[in-house]
Amino acid sequence: MKKLVLLLGILSVVMFSCSSSNNAESNGKGGVVTINGKFKNLKNETVYVKEIEGNKLVALDSAFSKNGKFELHISYKEPMFYILQVDNSNQFVYLIVDSTDKNIEITGDAKNLVFTYDVKGSKQSEIAKPMIVHNANSYQKVDSIGRIYQNFMKNNPSKLDSVKKALDKVYYKIYNNEKSYLVNFISQNKGTFAAMLALYQQLGPRNYIFNPQKDLNIFEMVDKALYEKYPNSTHASQLHSLVVQTKEQIKKAKMMQQGGWIGKEAPDVAYPGPDGKIYKLSDLRGKYVLLDFWASWCPPCRRESPNLVAMYKKYHDKGFEIFQVSLDKNKDLWIKAIKDDHLGKWYHVSDLKYWNSAPAKLYGVRSIPSNFLIDKNGKIIATNLRGPRLGQKLKEIFGE
Repeated sequence: MKKLVLLLGILSVVMFSCSSSNNAESNGKGGVVTINGKFKNLKNETVYVKEIEGNKLVALDSAFSKNGKFELHISYKEPMFYILQVDNSNQFVYLIVDSTDKNIEITGDAKNLVFTYDVKGSKQSEIAKPMIVHNANSYQKVDSIGRIYQNFMKNNPSKLDSVKKALDKVYYKIYNNEKSYLVNFISQNKGTFAAMLALYQQLGPRNYIFNPQKDLNIFEMVDKALYEKYPNSTHASQLHSLVVQTKEQIKKAKMMQQGGWIGKEAPDVAYPGPDGKIYKLSDLRGKYVLLDFWASWCPPCRRESPNLVAMYKKYHDKGFEIFQVSLDKNKDLWIKAIKDDHLGKWYHVSDLKYWNSAPAKLYGVRSIPSNFLIDKNGKIIATNLRGPRLGQKLKEIFGE
């Protein structure tokens, strides 16, 4: 396993849809929990307990190990998610602490913690353990596929296409198996925070297994069970907000397809690009244009980048263009994201005003990613095409 962040199912609505709405607050009651641990191969190292807050980790307590033993304390106000981490390394495990927990005991091998740990005294953590181990196994398999691909790309690029097809089959088999496992796990444990943790598992950086729009029924299942039981929980409230927001987005998309933006002329957009020059959407009249709203700080937008690159490469010579509007406020981060995601071949503009972006307001964009497909005559013919849906629509227009 590589970096710690690649395995963290960060519990934040920003993972799936970046929007301007605020999160709910909590006024729940809590207590103090003592964590007693004993790890093999732990020598003169510090063990930390860190709380998962949105997309960051906050250290709460630390202890210097003595003969592999350590003691930590958590003061909490509601059911919360934590990681227990060895010396800021990649060795860590999840803990889910709620009001039933007072004394937690944890053991394992500090050199291979996720596959060897055992936890007692924390019911939710015990429930989550087999799911965490299963996901870690799948993650390792996907990581090994990535290494094989990188090796061929470096040493034998002539065989890359055939190798990629074979590796893709292996990947989707792993993905489907992991998703099936998680769906079953969530169904059996839907009233627990372990089920919520399962919603956010990954098979690679920004490669989440579940998507709220595609898997709304799974998110609703967990939301219904947890929000009724823990209405004051920050995490339960965040999940509830995500579900409500997703339903609104789906409803809005259907309304737009039924006559909102569809068939109307696309309002013109003319703003500076990274080089300072003004680029106009109307200058692309005569081509099919994907007007895409995104930002460097939006994980779902960044996850869509490879698909945009692939579609541009496939259809650009047939008359397809991309015009991206960024809701960034930091020009350097905007430019860096364009470079890192290989988006430099098409048009980019931004007024660098974040959620006060004038083009976003012009198009009624309240969450990103959001896009509009415009025909040769400047008329909007589809909205919010992402993933396979974008490819299917472009295939209808241009053929293979």
